Amino acid sequence: MMVGIVALAGTARAELDACPGQDVSIAGDSSMVLGPYDTSTATDDVLSYGGNCTHLNVGGRDHIFHVVPEASGTLSLRTGFDAAQGDEAFCNEGTCWSDFMCPPGCWTKILYVRSTCSASTPAEAAVTEIACNWDPTFTKYVTADLSIQVTAGADYFVVVDAPNNNANGFAAGPYYLEASLTTP
Repeated sequence: MMVGIVALAGTARAELDACPGQDVSIAGDSSMVLGPYDTSTATDDVLSYGGNCTHLNVGGRDHIFHVVPEASGTLSLRTGFDAAQGDEAFCNEGTCWSDFMCPPGCWTKILYVRSTCSASTPAEAAVTEIACNWDPTFTKYVTADLSIQVTAGADYFVVVDAPNNNANGFAAGPYYLEASLTTP
């Protein structure tokens, strides 16, 4: 599998903050790491429902990727790692929750995939959501990963989000996104 850090040329970072998001095409049996990105200056856009796996209808600052696979297969997504692809620093009550200030990269990431970009209500967001992942137990909540079956040429909207929109550090920050597509 081919792996490399990719910064997509000619793509303004502002595209990450609104539908339809940053265009990403991924070939079969390949892997890419996108980034670095930072949601600190992003807004909570129309996808503001935080992913159904959170059971929260409050969204945080988010980024959107419009992913179109070139082949059918399994799309695996992961966030919550550093430039060397090692896990980010473990966040715990002592580093974040006591004063709501977290070390860089130590913020609660939610990763979800939808079949459409815009959702104007929580019910609409629920219907279009394909998968969602975060760690509600907060045991290691800097990471999020998921895998879904995809169809070649179909549109998938991948969102890196947070469970709230406060500016105290644990709701936004830097990240990389890894995407890999494995074909049967």
